[in-house]
Amino acid sequence: MGTLVAKAYATAMVAGLADHTYVECGAGARGWGCWGRKTGGNAIASGIGSTVRADAIAAADEKAGITCYGINGVCHQAANRILIESGQLVTRARGYWVSDAIFGPYGRPRPILGMCAAPFYRHDGMTGDLPECVGSPPSAKRIAPRKAGIPSDHLLRYARLAADDLAQAGGTDAALGVDEMLAFSRRAFARMIEHRMPKTFAPKRAALLHERRASFEGHRVDAETLLVQRARSATDFANSLNSLTLQFQADVANTLTEQQYKRFLGLGRDEPVVLIEPDVFAQRWESQHAGG
Repeated sequence: MGTLVAKAYATAMVAGLADHTYVECGAGARGWGCWGRKTGGNAIASGIGSTVRADAIAAADEKAGITCYGINGVCHQAANRILIESGQLVTRARGYWVSDAIFGPYGRPRPILGMCAAPFYRHDGMTGDLPECVGSPPSAKRIAPRKAGIPSDHLLRYARLAADDLAQAGGTDAALGVDEMLAFSRRAFARMIEHRMPKTFAPKRAALLHERRASFEGHRVDAETLLVQRARSATDFANSLNSLTLQFQADVANTLTEQQYKRFLGLGRDEPVVLIEPDVFAQRWESQHAGG
């Protein structure tokens, strides 16, 4: 089996924008861009997996079925899909846990008025390695041993449950109604709370987190509906989603202690992040849906 290496780099396009992530095979001869550039990053995780399977999941466009950027997910979700056999997630990318809270580890199914299907074809059982990926993984050697290689049982369980939830929600080509989408989002967020917080975490605080997340989701669905109906421009939608993401982080900060906040979202209260660059979102959305 080959080695899959997750990489990340900071982007200066927008202040506070989360890290971009992508995946390479261990030999460094093949990469999958995940909606962005696939060079210049630092290794953040690695694991064993078939590079043939990873390539099939990534597909020719290297987006791994994250069809609509900023709607189904961002680069983090695409990278996680490509990494699925390794059991790794791109958790060490800056802003990852905010992204996970908003989109889940593997992205959202088709969420808006029948648009933006995000099929996750896992290609279970596919094996082997691409010829160019056979060789030593120099980039993986730069990762501290405890940060790479075999993921913890805790992370493996979280990743497996999240992938199963997506499959049950219609992770290939199902169109979810609003109520189904809200139920999927709540279940994904509950998984994250269980994974990130200790067993002693107060149920009342967990309930408050769910209220904050439900408020975010309701506003997001409204914004997406206006986008699809062309009652809101793509740029306005992107700015709105970033504002909702910042408000969500502020609401979480008001719900948790400083220590709990850092544990849950992986950032300090003074380190808010946004997940999409408005101009890039607008270009990508219009190129996909022009005349639609």
